[in-house]
Amino acid sequence: INILNSAIEILSPQAKPWGVTINMNDYVTAARDARKTQTTNPQTFSGGEKGYLGYVMHGHLDRFHLYNHTQHYRFPMPKQLPKVVLITEYAGSDGGLIKYAADSGAQGIVIQALGAGNVGIPANKAILYALTKHIPVVLTYRVPIGSVYPLYGDIGGSAALAKHGVILAHDFKGPKARIVLM
Repeated sequence: INILNSAIEILSPQAKPWGVTINMNDYVTAARDARKTQTTNPQTFSGGEKGYLGYVMHGHLDRFHLYNHTQHYRFPMPKQLPKVVLITEYAGSDGGLIKYAADSGAQGIVIQALGAGNVGIPANKAILYALTKHIPVVLTYRVPIGSVYPLYGDIGGSAALAKHGVILAHDFKGPKARIVLM
């Protein structure tokens, strides 16, 4: 039924501005916003705070709201993908994983930070070290819903890190930010 519903969605003019979606168990979710919410339940994908785009029932698409995702990413496909690591920060981190990634040939580092995009002082030092090696660093968040916001300008705050050249992922979660950085 998921394949049939996907075909119905694709052929519907109402779905044209949505871009890439996940169509599962009659619900349509924007792939960009999709989050897996349960390990075994088939109704696992959720659009988080943005909700579902629509519902396919009895051969028709019922659009819940207009989602016009106009940002499109087109990248040339390299022969080999770059080594981009994903690191989850935590309270008490010594920044060692970030420094190790920088010294081990990482071509990009994505950091799932605390809160709205903050790290401790040792991790801040490690991030600045990676930047001196010209390694792009992306800062994202690890809480279920939200975004990275440049709120804090002190050491380890996302606003201060952005001034040093760290890329703020906004509403991209870590795995998606990693794919975009590749």
